[in-house]
Amino acid sequence: MPRLHIAAKTIRLGIVDTGVDISQHDHALLVGGVGVIKQNQEQLALVFDTTDHHGHGTSIASLLAVFCPDATLVPVRIAQVCDGQSTSYVSEKVLALGIDWCIDNQIRLVNVSYSIESISSDGPLATICRKASENNIILVAAYRNGFQKPVYPAAFPSVIGVSIRQDLDHAQIVIISEKNRDVAAFGGPYQISSVGNKPKIVCGTSFATAQITGMIARMLAIKPSLTLKQVFGYLKKYAIE
Repeated sequence: MPRLHIAAKTIRLGIVDTGVDISQHDHALLVGGVGVIKQNQEQLALVFDTTDHHGHGTSIASLLAVFCPDATLVPVRIAQVCDGQSTSYVSEKVLALGIDWCIDNQIRLVNVSYSIESISSDGPLATICRKASENNIILVAAYRNGFQKPVYPAAFPSVIGVSIRQDLDHAQIVIISEKNRDVAAFGGPYQISSVGNKPKIVCGTSFATAQITGMIARMLAIKPSLTLKQVFGYLKKYAIE
Protein backbone atom coordinates (compact mmCIF):
# COMPACT_ATOMS: atom_id res chain seq x y z
CA MET A 1 0.00 0.00 0.00
CA PRO A 2 1.45 3.45 -0.92
CA ARG A 3 2.74 5.30 2.13
CA LEU A 4 2.99 9.00 2.82
CA HIS A 5 6.29 10.60 3.84
CA ILE A 6 5.82 14.06 5.38
CA ALA A 7 7.04 15.70 8.55
CA ALA A 8 4.63 15.50 11.46
CA LYS A 9 4.89 19.19 12.38
CA THR A 10 1.24 20.01 11.73
CA ILE A 11 -2.07 18.20 12.08
CA ARG A 12 -2.54 15.81 9.18
CA LEU A 13 -6.06 16.22 7.82
CA GLY A 14 -7.33 13.61 5.35
CA ILE A 15 -9.91 14.66 2.74
CA VAL A 16 -11.76 11.53 1.59
CA ASP A 17 -13.53 12.89 -1.45
CA THR A 18 -13.30 13.29 -5.25
CA GLY A 19 -9.64 14.33 -5.18
CA VAL A 20 -8.11 17.80 -5.10
CA ASP A 21 -6.77 20.09 -7.82
CA ILE A 22 -3.20 20.46 -6.53
CA SER A 23 -2.44 23.33 -8.91
CA GLN A 24 -4.40 25.79 -6.78
CA HIS A 25 -2.35 28.47 -5.07
CA ASP A 26 -4.41 28.56 -1.86
CA HIS A 27 -3.46 25.01 -0.82
CA ALA A 28 -0.03 25.89 0.57
CA LEU A 29 0.01 22.89 2.91
CA LEU A 30 -1.48 20.37 0.49
CA VAL A 31 0.65 17.26 0.12
CA GLY A 32 0.69 14.04 -1.89
CA GLY A 33 -2.15 11.53 -1.14
CA VAL A 34 -3.69 8.70 -3.07
CA GLY A 35 -6.49 7.72 -5.42
CA VAL A 36 -8.39 4.44 -5.52
CA ILE A 37 -8.53 2.64 -8.85
CA LYS A 38 -9.94 -0.67 -10.01
CA GLN A 39 -7.33 -3.08 -11.30
CA ASN A 40 -9.97 -5.56 -12.47
CA GLN A 41 -13.51 -6.64 -11.58
CA GLU A 42 -12.59 -7.66 -8.03
CA GLN A 43 -9.43 -5.88 -6.92
CA LEU A 44 -8.79 -2.29 -5.86
CA ALA A 45 -5.45 -0.50 -5.86
CA LEU A 46 -4.08 2.77 -4.52
CA VAL A 47 -2.02 5.10 -6.72
CA PHE A 48 -0.39 8.48 -6.16
CA ASP A 49 -2.98 10.33 -8.26
CA THR A 50 -5.51 12.67 -6.64
CA THR A 51 -6.73 14.42 -9.81
CA ASP A 52 -10.17 15.91 -9.21
CA HIS A 53 -12.47 15.32 -12.20
CA HIS A 54 -15.54 16.50 -10.31
CA GLY A 55 -14.62 19.56 -8.25
CA HIS A 56 -16.25 18.66 -4.94
CA GLY A 57 -13.06 17.62 -3.17
CA THR A 58 -11.25 20.73 -4.36
CA SER A 59 -14.05 22.89 -2.95
CA ILE A 60 -13.82 21.08 0.40
CA ALA A 61 -10.04 21.52 0.45
CA SER A 62 -10.40 25.24 -0.30
CA LEU A 63 -12.76 25.67 2.64
CA LEU A 64 -10.58 23.62 4.99
CA ALA A 65 -7.55 25.70 3.97
CA VAL A 66 -9.45 28.74 5.30
CA PHE A 67 -10.82 27.06 8.45
CA CYS A 68 -7.52 25.48 9.50
CA PRO A 69 -4.61 27.08 7.60
CA ASP A 70 -1.99 25.35 9.76
CA ALA A 71 -3.21 21.81 8.94
CA THR A 72 -1.49 19.61 6.38
CA LEU A 73 -4.20 18.59 3.88
CA VAL A 74 -3.93 15.07 2.46
CA PRO A 75 -6.38 14.22 -0.38
CA VAL A 76 -7.70 10.67 -0.71
CA ARG A 77 -9.64 10.33 -3.96
CA ILE A 78 -12.26 7.59 -3.75
CA ALA A 79 -14.54 8.77 -6.57
CA GLN A 80 -14.59 6.28 -9.42
CA VAL A 81 -13.40 7.78 -12.72
CA CYS A 82 -14.96 6.70 -16.02
CA ASP A 83 -14.20 8.44 -19.33
CA GLY A 84 -12.59 11.33 -17.52
CA GLN A 85 -15.59 11.94 -15.25
CA SER A 86 -16.01 10.94 -11.60
CA THR A 87 -19.23 9.25 -10.52
CA SER A 88 -21.21 10.04 -7.37
CA TYR A 89 -21.54 6.40 -6.32
CA VAL A 90 -18.85 4.90 -4.11
CA SER A 91 -18.99 1.36 -2.75
CA GLU A 92 -18.54 0.45 0.89
CA LYS A 93 -15.31 -1.35 0.05
CA VAL A 94 -13.83 1.70 -1.70
CA LEU A 95 -14.80 4.06 1.12
CA ALA A 96 -13.32 1.68 3.70
CA LEU A 97 -10.08 1.42 1.72
CA GLY A 98 -9.70 5.21 1.61
CA ILE A 99 -10.20 5.54 5.38
CA ASP A 100 -7.89 2.60 6.05
CA TRP A 101 -5.08 4.32 4.12
CA CYS A 102 -5.54 7.36 6.37
CA ILE A 103 -5.19 5.15 9.45
CA ASP A 104 -2.08 3.41 8.14
CA ASN A 105 -0.49 6.78 7.37
CA GLN A 106 -1.32 8.26 10.79
CA ILE A 107 -3.69 10.90 9.46
CA ARG A 108 -4.96 12.33 12.76
CA LEU A 109 -8.24 13.78 11.48
CA VAL A 110 -10.31 12.65 8.48
CA ASN A 111 -13.08 14.57 6.69
CA VAL A 112 -15.50 12.25 4.80
CA SER A 113 -18.13 13.64 2.43
CA TYR A 114 -19.46 10.27 1.25
CA SER A 115 -22.15 8.10 2.84
CA ILE A 116 -23.43 4.54 2.39
CA GLU A 117 -27.09 3.65 2.98
CA SER A 118 -26.84 -0.01 3.90
CA ILE A 119 -23.88 -1.84 5.43
CA SER A 120 -23.14 -5.04 7.29
CA SER A 121 -22.37 -4.76 11.02
CA ASP A 122 -19.22 -6.80 10.45
CA GLY A 123 -18.46 -5.41 6.99
CA PRO A 124 -15.40 -3.44 5.85
CA LEU A 125 -16.68 0.05 6.76
CA ALA A 126 -17.70 -0.89 10.31
CA THR A 127 -14.40 -2.70 10.78
CA ILE A 128 -12.32 0.22 9.53
CA CYS A 129 -14.20 2.78 11.65
CA ARG A 130 -13.57 0.64 14.74
CA LYS A 131 -9.89 0.52 13.76
CA ALA A 132 -9.81 4.32 13.47
CA SER A 133 -11.34 4.70 16.94
CA GLU A 134 -8.84 2.24 18.42
CA ASN A 135 -6.00 4.31 16.94
CA ASN A 136 -7.43 7.63 18.24
CA ILE A 137 -8.06 8.85 14.70
CA ILE A 138 -11.05 11.17 14.53
CA LEU A 139 -13.51 10.73 11.66
CA VAL A 140 -15.95 13.51 10.77
CA ALA A 141 -18.55 12.45 8.21
CA ALA A 142 -21.50 14.02 6.41
CA TYR A 143 -25.08 12.93 6.64
CA ARG A 144 -27.01 13.15 3.39
CA ASN A 145 -29.09 16.24 2.58
CA GLY A 146 -32.77 15.53 3.26
CA PHE A 147 -32.19 11.79 3.77
CA GLN A 148 -34.10 10.26 6.70
CA LYS A 149 -32.51 6.81 6.98
CA PRO A 150 -29.19 6.32 8.78
CA VAL A 151 -26.17 6.59 6.50
CA TYR A 152 -22.65 5.47 7.27
CA PRO A 153 -20.05 6.22 8.49
CA ALA A 154 -21.82 9.29 9.94
CA ALA A 155 -24.27 7.14 11.93
CA PHE A 156 -21.55 5.26 13.82
CA PRO A 157 -21.17 6.51 17.43
CA SER A 158 -17.39 6.45 16.93
CA VAL A 159 -17.76 8.99 14.09
CA ILE A 160 -18.82 12.63 14.45
CA GLY A 161 -21.80 12.85 12.09
CA VAL A 162 -22.72 16.25 10.66
CA SER A 163 -25.99 17.65 9.28
CA ILE A 164 -26.83 21.09 7.93
CA ARG A 165 -29.02 23.71 9.66
CA GLN A 166 -29.39 26.83 7.58
CA ASP A 167 -30.95 28.82 10.42
CA LEU A 168 -27.48 28.88 12.02
CA ASP A 169 -24.79 31.39 11.19
CA HIS A 170 -21.27 30.47 10.09
CA ALA A 171 -19.91 30.31 13.66
CA GLN A 172 -22.73 28.34 15.28
CA ILE A 173 -23.23 24.61 15.87
CA VAL A 174 -25.86 22.57 17.69
CA ILE A 175 -25.76 19.08 19.20
CA ILE A 176 -28.27 16.68 17.65
CA SER A 177 -27.34 13.55 19.61
CA GLU A 178 -24.79 13.24 22.40
CA LYS A 179 -25.07 9.45 22.40
CA ASN A 180 -24.41 9.17 18.67
CA ARG A 181 -22.04 12.17 18.55
CA ASP A 182 -24.09 14.00 15.89
CA VAL A 183 -23.99 17.76 15.33
CA ALA A 184 -25.37 20.33 12.89
CA ALA A 185 -23.63 23.36 11.41
CA PHE A 186 -24.20 26.22 8.96
CA GLY A 187 -23.01 24.65 5.70
CA GLY A 188 -23.00 27.72 3.51
CA PRO A 189 -23.38 29.45 1.21
CA TYR A 190 -19.62 29.92 0.92
CA GLN A 191 -17.64 31.38 -1.97
CA ILE A 192 -14.57 29.22 -2.49
CA SER A 193 -12.23 27.98 -5.22
CA SER A 194 -12.95 24.92 -7.32
CA VAL A 195 -11.05 23.10 -10.09
CA GLY A 196 -8.86 25.46 -12.09
CA ASN A 197 -8.99 28.02 -9.27
CA LYS A 198 -12.42 29.19 -10.43
CA PRO A 199 -14.64 30.87 -7.81
CA LYS A 200 -17.75 28.92 -6.86
CA ILE A 201 -20.72 29.33 -4.49
CA VAL A 202 -21.34 26.16 -2.47
CA CYS A 203 -23.81 25.03 0.17
CA GLY A 204 -24.64 21.67 1.74
CA THR A 205 -23.95 19.05 4.37
CA SER A 206 -20.43 18.43 3.06
CA PHE A 207 -19.51 22.02 3.80
CA ALA A 208 -21.11 21.89 7.25
CA THR A 209 -18.87 18.86 7.81
CA ALA A 210 -15.81 20.83 6.72
CA GLN A 211 -16.77 23.53 9.24
CA ILE A 212 -16.80 20.99 12.09
CA THR A 213 -13.58 19.39 10.85
CA GLY A 214 -11.95 22.81 10.83
CA MET A 215 -13.00 23.45 14.42
CA ILE A 216 -11.56 20.10 15.51
CA ALA A 217 -8.32 20.72 13.59
CA ARG A 218 -7.79 23.91 15.58
CA MET A 219 -8.39 21.99 18.82
CA LEU A 220 -5.85 19.34 17.84
CA ALA A 221 -3.32 22.00 16.83
CA ILE A 222 -3.38 23.19 20.44
CA LYS A 223 -3.59 19.75 22.07
CA PRO A 224 -2.80 16.89 19.65
CA SER A 225 -3.50 14.16 22.23
CA LEU A 226 -7.24 14.91 22.49
CA THR A 227 -9.49 11.85 22.29
CA LEU A 228 -12.81 11.61 20.46
CA LYS A 229 -14.65 11.94 23.78
CA GLN A 230 -12.69 15.07 24.69
CA VAL A 231 -13.17 16.62 21.25
CA PHE A 232 -16.92 16.08 21.38
CA GLY A 233 -16.92 17.57 24.88
CA TYR A 234 -15.45 20.77 23.48
CA LEU A 235 -18.03 20.81 20.67
CA LYS A 236 -20.75 20.61 23.34
CA LYS A 237 -19.26 23.65 25.05
CA TYR A 238 -19.31 25.62 21.78
CA ALA A 239 -22.86 24.55 20.86
CA ILE A 240 -25.66 27.11 21.20
CA GLU A 241 -28.41 24.67 22.24
